[in-house]
Amino acid sequence: MPESRSKYSQTAVARRKGNVRNILLGLLIGLAIIFVILAGRYVYGKSQDPNYSIRDLFGLTTAYEGTLPTLPTLPLDSLVPYFTTAESDNTGTGSNADTTADPSSEDTTPESVTDEVPSTEPDTSQETTPEETQPTATDESATTEPSAETEEPTSESPASADTTEGASSSEETTEATTPAETTAPPVVVTDPTDINYHLKRYNMEESDLGKSTQLIVVQSTGTQCTLYFFEKSKEGWALAEAVPSAPGVLGRGGVSTSKHEGDGCTPAGYYALGPCYGKDAKSATEMEYHQITEGDYWIDDVSSKYYNTLVHEDNFAMRKGWQTGENMYDLLRYYQYMVVIQYNTDPIVPGAGSAIFLHCQAGDTDTSGCVSTKDATMFAIFRWLNPKADPHILIY
Repeated sequence: MPESRSKYSQTAVARRKGNVRNILLGLLIGLAIIFVILAGRYVYGKSQDPNYSIRDLFGLTTAYEGTLPTLPTLPLDSLVPYFTTAESDNTGTGSNADTTADPSSEDTTPESVTDEVPSTEPDTSQETTPEETQPTATDESATTEPSAETEEPTSESPASADTTEGASSSEETTEATTPAETTAPPVVVTDPTDINYHLKRYNMEESDLGKSTQLIVVQSTGTQCTLYFFEKSKEGWALAEAVPSAPGVLGRGGVSTSKHEGDGCTPAGYYALGPCYGKDAKSATEMEYHQITEGDYWIDDVSSKYYNTLVHEDNFAMRKGWQTGENMYDLLRYYQYMVVIQYNTDPIVPGAGSAIFLHCQAGDTDTSGCVSTKDATMFAIFRWLNPKADPHILIY
């Protein structure tokens, strides 16, 4: 029996240990599940509101809402009589001084008060207040015709008139200075991704863009530049998503407002774009497009009637009506994607400059007066330009 009891007790102890272990394991699993649920709720709440905290997880924020008492506020107008009374008590010349005076003084001179006729001369013996200037009960004219008080300016004491005038002048001064204080300073646009940033620097307004809804802005720094591409929608002007802003290069003489033939400068201004030229027979652009072939020349002969236009000659030696021109076919590395900038085209002024294009950079650090950028950007421009959008370029 002792041996069997010993085995029984060992089995019972083992069973109890197992039960305790299972209970503890269950508690741990339950706590883990609760922790996972709370962590999930916290992460979700944080994703919805960056200010979400652990206190919000247990609803502590809502528990404290509305528990703080709302302190009563006293209107400012109700404080004015208090301060006026306080000042009157200190000086002894206010309304309180009159009410705290010896009552016998008022009783001894009732006849003088009733017989006294209002005068326009100031009373230097005693400073009167608006209350003192009101008619007494024995004044029959005052009781029968109350409007006479407001019609006769002589019923007011000089002190009250001065006070009124001073108040009026102070109010006028306040009104005069208020607009200057509240006038907001002019807004200065400093973000180059805003089209107004560029328009203001060229003294232009959005209304100056006319019907154009596509605009390439060329902001220059010497011979370097940055090209920004804007398009207009119902919401207004914004950067185009199809063509990201890109660097580029300009004429070796920089940007000029007085461009002339051979100066190497890029003309500043606002110009229409098109048509397009390139090396391929067909192009993805919707703009008017022409393939550059051998024998195409852009004339820069100032004395020629073909100045600043494209002519085609099968033989350069023929040169009918012109002497000098740019061989477009030999420069296809620049003109594989090329857009004409409509500078000096309508009307054409001899000597004002010719062959101003937006074209491929081909690794150069400047141009002879054109605007150039990388091939990939030019290809994106080709696909982006739309003749219905009346595309323009602003160079400054």
